[in-house]
Amino acid sequence: MRQWYRRLVTLVIAGCIGGQALVVALRIGPWYWPWMDYPMYSRSHVLGDEAEHVTLTALTAGGEVPLDAGDFGLSYHIWRGEIAVPLAVGEPIRFHDLESSGDLLAWLAREREDLALEGLRARREVYVLGPAGLVLDRTDEKTVRP
Repeated sequence: MRQWYRRLVTLVIAGCIGGQALVVALRIGPWYWPWMDYPMYSRSHVLGDEAEHVTLTALTAGGEVPLDAGDFGLSYHIWRGEIAVPLAVGEPIRFHDLESSGDLLAWLAREREDLALEGLRARREVYVLGPAGLVLDRTDEKTVRP
């Protein structure tokens, strides 16, 4: 094997290990790209723990169109925390300084003219961990029309 190839491989490996050590030591945040939180060190789940699933749907003349973070130009975590969950449970929207779901509807209608938007539906399903696995516990849903 050539000497330069060994050095290159060694540098790549050292860079990966060093990068992981850096994000662990500095605790930069919950998500480290390209290194993600590894669930091996997370807490165990016990009976009664909750998990939720959030969906946001555009209501159009042609039916319902699912929306995701890419439709807003956001990461999943920001989309979920600032738009989808607050809309589903009736809390204030915290996106682009919009204060109401009506403002969000007008903004989305401008951004996605192809949808012919008639409204938005946000739905949050909360599941509870039971002996048989995750079981749907409750659903919060809100529909917003202009």
